[in-house]
Amino acid sequence: MSAFTEPAAGRARPGWPGWPVWALPGLVTLAITLVGLGHAQPWRDELATWSAATRPLPDLARLTRTIDAATGPYYLLIHAWTALAGTSPTALRLPSALAMATAAALTARLGARLAGDRAGLLAGLLFAVLPATSRYGQEARPYALATLLAVLATLLLVNALCRPSRRRWAGYAVTVAALGLLHLIALTVLAAHAVAVLLTAARGPTAAGLDPLPQTRRDTLDAPPPSRGHPWRSTHAGDRPWVEHHGCHGAPQTPMAFHPPATPTVGGTPWLSGRPVSGEHEAPPGAPGVEPWEVAGAVPARTGCAPGRRVLAWWLLALVPAVALVAPLALVARGQRGRQLDWVDLARLPDLVSLPGGLAQSGVVGGFLLGLAALGTVRLGRRALLPGAAALLPVLLLFTAGTLLPLWVTRYLLFIVPFGCLLAGAALAAATPAGTRPAVAGPLESAPPDTGPAETAPPDTTPPDTTPPDTGPAETGPAETGPRKTAPGGAAPGGAGSRETAPRGTAPRETAPRKTGPRETAPGETAPRGTAPPRAAPAGTGLGAVLAVIVLVGLLGLPDQAALRRTHEWPRSAPVDYTGAAGIVAAGARPGDAIVYSPRDGWLFPDLGLAYHLGSRLPRDVLVVRDQRADASLWATECGDPARCLAGVDRVWLVVTGRRADPLAAVPGAKGEALRDGFPVRQVWTRPGLTVALLAR
Repeated sequence: MSAFTEPAAGRARPGWPGWPVWALPGLVTLAITLVGLGHAQPWRDELATWSAATRPLPDLARLTRTIDAATGPYYLLIHAWTALAGTSPTALRLPSALAMATAAALTARLGARLAGDRAGLLAGLLFAVLPATSRYGQEARPYALATLLAVLATLLLVNALCRPSRRRWAGYAVTVAALGLLHLIALTVLAAHAVAVLLTAARGPTAAGLDPLPQTRRDTLDAPPPSRGHPWRSTHAGDRPWVEHHGCHGAPQTPMAFHPPATPTVGGTPWLSGRPVSGEHEAPPGAPGVEPWEVAGAVPARTGCAPGRRVLAWWLLALVPAVALVAPLALVARGQRGRQLDWVDLARLPDLVSLPGGLAQSGVVGGFLLGLAALGTVRLGRRALLPGAAALLPVLLLFTAGTLLPLWVTRYLLFIVPFGCLLAGAALAAATPAGTRPAVAGPLESAPPDTGPAETAPPDTTPPDTTPPDTGPAETGPAETGPRKTAPGGAAPGGAGSRETAPRGTAPRETAPRKTGPRETAPGETAPRGTAPPRAAPAGTGLGAVLAVIVLVGLLGLPDQAALRRTHEWPRSAPVDYTGAAGIVAAGARPGDAIVYSPRDGWLFPDLGLAYHLGSRLPRDVLVVRDQRADASLWATECGDPARCLAGVDRVWLVVTGRRADPLAAVPGAKGEALRDGFPVRQVWTRPGLTVALLAR
């Protein structure tokens, strides 16, 4: 690059480039989530996913008309995925793991946009180590994808509000529609979007906390910036403040850094001139403290975003595809609510207390995250409006609805976790220095030898002193009328590093007192003898301490990380061992054996669990007259006369839920009577959550 080539505005800044801010959290999340991805056996919800996704498309469509319409689009997606990757636990869960890694990267990206690079990086890493990230990143359900889309929609909204274009609004519209198709309740994040849009439309993005961060305030991950000790000594043009011309060219000039700000910014640091930028004297692109899109003429003069009515119109228009696609799905799901959510209780105030621990999948980690998020909200001020509303409003809306309808399920709110991590990352970033500046040379430290030429300061254009010499009598002799003596070496009188001598016979000339304190030196300038050169704090100063906090959070959640890789059931104290029960049946099954389940209409799905693990080795389900596919549901229909259906069967494998000392006593109705009358118990095995018994005539 030529010596006269300036770096492009908005490109790489001092310190780390921008991509590690989002790439590192994404990679860390992926690495953590992939550990033990297929170790825990599929639990009941994942068995429902497997059952639905492996059906032919006509049967899948009939299923969604009967039950689980809200999850139908996700089943369709996994149907296509399993056709390529198979139905192993790892294959079923891999889309969720990739979605969680992408969500972590987007969380960091959104955090960098709203609170700075350091806050974004810490938010992404905090999200990566949460047990909930691994828990739902290792589950074949739509919650990870919904989390990804909720963060992506919020990021696209911020970009569309501050740099509106058809392409950005179209991307936002597609993302919101996909979010609604995958998770209806996740659309409650639109309440936070509405707040940001209305404030932007009414008062501009500053009121919504969406105005771009000033470059002078943006973090560079503790990389030492160039010295700004004197605005005219830096060798980089980008380090000099933009000079505003007053009136016509050639008029006195004032660096923009000395103008009072029009509005306060985060931390109270002014970064834009309070004076309007005219088209004639505009800021050059890339000037410090000026974003490239804030150059005069590039955007409306208000604050860099579209006019209010246009912003509101574009947002409402972007919601049209989501309404058109999601409304029919929501109507069908509303009719299925009684059967779909009959296991859900109405919401109560204690549910709010347990929400942080349930969302984080760890009580300790959830409480810690909540405290950090509260601190981050205070630290960000108005910039916390959007992430804070995205974390709070969905909870309030779902809780209010949950007090009237059975809708309150903790995992339905997983998509708010990244926004809580963003606020927590801002709190951690506040504990680190916003940037390291060169230390001033101390007078007691010795400087290294001068190894290069010192930068020459601009010539002194101050007019010489015109005070006439004192010609009065002197104690040491007559006054001299010749030229004044100057310091050795031809230095100007009173110059730095010189010692002025008064003319003989005259009174000493008063000069300004010399500065004895340390002086900052510009890049390339040699420190004065007897002083140490400027010291820049090493890169990463302060970052190690907050990274240690994130490691601590990971360690606090380590027991839960290990537990969720053993079972996905919640609470984890009540696992269901489908694999163990299937192993017992597979080891003792003979040709002609039959299998019977009880209960058959519950949500533990013992029949789906053994069918998944045994496949073609599963004994004949002797009581079934219509299986799940034919019934267009998740449950099979059994015959009304069990004794007749059991005729001709010599051995029956009975699988009942729970630990039962007498499994036959747990089978109700006619089915239990038929089994007790004709099939004595030969052997009983208990596994967590299930009991297997061998019955023989």
